[in-house]
Amino acid sequence: MLANTLHVRLLLPVRSSVHSHPKIPSLSHRSRSSQKPSGSTKKVLKGTRACISASATSAGTTEVSTPHSGYHYNGARRRFFEGWYFKVTLPGEGQSFAWMYSIEDPAGDSKFCGCGAQVMGPDKAYLVQHTDNTRIFWADKHELVLGACFKGKTGAVPRQLLNGDRFGKLVDQGYQATLTWHQGSLEADDSSAAGDLPSTVKSVKWAYSTRPVYGWGDSGADQKATAGWLAALPVFEPHWQVLMAHGLSTGWIECDGKRYDFHDAPSYSEKNWGGSFPSKWWWVVCNTFDNPDVALTTVGARRGILKLPGVEEDVGLIGIHWQGKFIELVPWNAGVTWEIEPWGHWKAWAKGSSYEACVEATAGPDDGTVLRAPTEKQGLIPLCKDTFLGKVRLQLWHVDSSGNRQGEPVLDTQSTSGALETGGGPWSGTWKAEAKMQQPLRSIVQIPIDVRGIAESLPGTAAASAFGGNFAGNPRSLQQTVSEMTTMPPVPDFTVEIPMLYNATAFIKAPTSNGPSPVPSCCPSMMSGVSTAGRRLMQADTTDACPTGTMLKGSSKTGHWGYWYDLLEPALVIGNDTEIDVEMPTFAAGPAWSEMGKGDPGMEDIYYWDPVTGPRIAFKGPTGTAGGHYMTGPIYVCGAEPGDVLEVQILDLLPRPNPQNESFGITTAGSIGWWNRTGYSTPGYKPSRAGAVVYKAIKDPETGRPAYWEPQYLFDNSDPSLNKTVSGCVPTEVPLPRTLPNGAGYANNTAGVYGKPVPCVNNTQNFTGAGYSGLVYDSPEEIRDYSVKGKWRIPVNMHIGNMGLAQATGAPMITSPPTRTGGNIDNKRIGIGATMFYPVEAPGALLSMGDCHGSQGDGESVATGVETSLNGKFRIVLHKADSLPTKLQLINYPIIENVNEIIIQGYAYQDWVREIPNPQVNVSKVGPYGGVDLNRAMSTIYNETRAFLIHNYDLTEDMAINIMSLGVDFEITQIVDSNVGIHAKIPKWLFNSTLWETEPYYQASVKTGTSRTSYP
Repeated sequence: MLANTLHVRLLLPVRSSVHSHPKIPSLSHRSRSSQKPSGSTKKVLKGTRACISASATSAGTTEVSTPHSGYHYNGARRRFFEGWYFKVTLPGEGQSFAWMYSIEDPAGDSKFCGCGAQVMGPDKAYLVQHTDNTRIFWADKHELVLGACFKGKTGAVPRQLLNGDRFGKLVDQGYQATLTWHQGSLEADDSSAAGDLPSTVKSVKWAYSTRPVYGWGDSGADQKATAGWLAALPVFEPHWQVLMAHGLSTGWIECDGKRYDFHDAPSYSEKNWGGSFPSKWWWVVCNTFDNPDVALTTVGARRGILKLPGVEEDVGLIGIHWQGKFIELVPWNAGVTWEIEPWGHWKAWAKGSSYEACVEATAGPDDGTVLRAPTEKQGLIPLCKDTFLGKVRLQLWHVDSSGNRQGEPVLDTQSTSGALETGGGPWSGTWKAEAKMQQPLRSIVQIPIDVRGIAESLPGTAAASAFGGNFAGNPRSLQQTVSEMTTMPPVPDFTVEIPMLYNATAFIKAPTSNGPSPVPSCCPSMMSGVSTAGRRLMQADTTDACPTGTMLKGSSKTGHWGYWYDLLEPALVIGNDTEIDVEMPTFAAGPAWSEMGKGDPGMEDIYYWDPVTGPRIAFKGPTGTAGGHYMTGPIYVCGAEPGDVLEVQILDLLPRPNPQNESFGITTAGSIGWWNRTGYSTPGYKPSRAGAVVYKAIKDPETGRPAYWEPQYLFDNSDPSLNKTVSGCVPTEVPLPRTLPNGAGYANNTAGVYGKPVPCVNNTQNFTGAGYSGLVYDSPEEIRDYSVKGKWRIPVNMHIGNMGLAQATGAPMITSPPTRTGGNIDNKRIGIGATMFYPVEAPGALLSMGDCHGSQGDGESVATGVETSLNGKFRIVLHKADSLPTKLQLINYPIIENVNEIIIQGYAYQDWVREIPNPQVNVSKVGPYGGVDLNRAMSTIYNETRAFLIHNYDLTEDMAINIMSLGVDFEITQIVDSNVGIHAKIPKWLFNSTLWETEPYYQASVKTGTSRTSYP
């Protein structure tokens, strides 16, 4: 994601080609279409890896993926819209259908927020379906993959690309779209749409595949950004990108019951994004000329520049695809002028160094249909007029070096089914204008800078961070990028302040296996979002197989503390179907250091603070907010892509022994515990008390495995004796490590504010030890209560509290709340014999694990389990999106499976990162958008369970809800992790007739509250 403001100082090299300099690598990008299996009848999109029905896009499809195909929103709290346009012209009908999708203010907290779909069809057909619920919308930030579900058939709201049959079973009203597949079903609903513009039809349904012909560039070459390389930055308001100038579509459309079937129908798509539409514009698009190889897009607009109030410019272009070539006449290489009437007549000219073009179009006064468009101050309102019945003539001449036409037109072609539009205003009469791109932007945009190549070559960061991404460390500026990569003398520089509206990663296409360095062939095109250091790790093995079967030890170099991040370099790279051993050191060893860390080289490495450089591992990570957990990983699974599912089988778990071959854990009453909401019932107990009990694992003498946990002593982790004053400090910006009196050199007094140093005032630092992850100390003997020793026993139930996959956020996210890809679930059933299934969002899956528990009750009401370090053995299996088993086809959440049950996990917000405004602050709150909402969690898990049963067991809704009431247990998972959780236990016995024969009378559990791991 991009920061709020980027100061860009462009030091522009004078050269004919940036790539001519030896410092800048030449990055060749093989067309992804060349990687498809011969004869394939399905197209699998990198970026979602979801399989789509697209028989028309088999081998031979032209690669036309353009820059800016991905979704640009980056979470900024300001006006933002993104819109997509898809059009199909019906052969022989002289008519077209067009779909316009929009998302406004996706954070969902403004009066303009909304998700809308408009359809324009034959005979002035118009339909709008709109809702102010932006959470129904989803899109991929790298590829043209988007969708929305206005109404589901099962209660679930899919947030990923589905194959055609699954979409029909799950979505009652909604859509999904890619470059090659478009499907949906909409019903008129303008109840939340602005303006008096009612629908004229009740419903539209469709499904069609597309064979791309032209994108926005020469055939077979890298496609272009419509506004040039500057479109990688939000210089203009808004931005616009032609996605496919010409394609051939096959499928069907049904409008109010009338069905249209078509084959190889001309199609077109484009998009725009920013704060609002231009203040005024016109547009002519046609790919239905009497010369069928010609595709024309021409446009003129008055748009804002650099977000300077009142500063606008008139810009326009004529783009022509013909005979495999792209003729681009734009303000920086041609003169572009026009004369456009408010309605009825369009005329535009453009003359460049090689060509001159003239476009003229007309429409009847009654031909147009009014449509809605986004505005900055009024939202989505009626603002433009379109027709599909435009009469269009295109003429093209060669010109000589003096700019004179050479003879007759080399192209003169006409159509009676062009798409024409005028919009915005005011239109006081004929708009006569010349495109005049303002200096110095006119000169800057002509510099042949390969933005993608530069971004991909930056060391130690993701491509998008070159453009102001708020990733770990300081973002690089284009000044650094360009000046580091060239030694040519700069021309006078140009400094601007650019408010960052969107995510620049939507511009960057992931490098393929023909990139600058060899990549294991099982990992093609999977390097997006992985740092250079991580790429080197993955590229170390250049054979056809990825690395397999190894140990991942916990250390300061193989873990991350307190945050998830999809741009972290991997700690380990593995192939599919691999067994691994992983150490999972606890984050909670500090308060019982003598028992849980002292003398253990791995623990001491993780907790060590250097006197000069500070901690070896950054506590809390770069988020600056509480996260708490040390996580071992991430583990990169070769071949894992968004849309896949990762299976993690937990084969074994054992407590980590200390040097005395004993294992301990600790349970502390944290401030997020439920006790802190209700208060202590014992008179005299202060509200801030944090009672902690240290436990010892008592081993079974025969097996040597832990049999139960025995309490050793109790102490108040908020006792004043733990408040220390350290003298002799020196004022400095570097946190000064300090050893407590009973420490051993790897403690400090600066971790209390999550990495920020405790101020050194009058040569003294004061701190409180309680609850500070990473702080090493032992409670004094005088505050320990040994009367608890042997007073009770806790059954062993070893499990992993926090395990899952990084989400594709492009920014660090705290580890405390669980989410759709796993994380801090704190479900005690994630133990030996359990199998976890996680939906993959980030390339490589990026699996991490930690926060291990020796035992815990449902609810985890005091805030912690028996926090301990565990060593585990796992088997990792990757399920590809195009071959998912039935039980994983709807996965939008983690699934736990053991021999006896399938357990579905739900939270207040299944995807809190995207569903909650300002998520890292609000998720822990009670109230609107807060994660502490058991009612919402129950609604979520109820809907997810119902959808799962209907889909997997061929049930009607009546059947499903009846079974849920009688045979499914809904249990509170945890009430303390900000985003509270409830899970549903579905006994396999309910639907397995084989088990009915061997066990006719089902027994839910052998021990209260614990799932059975096997049958007798």
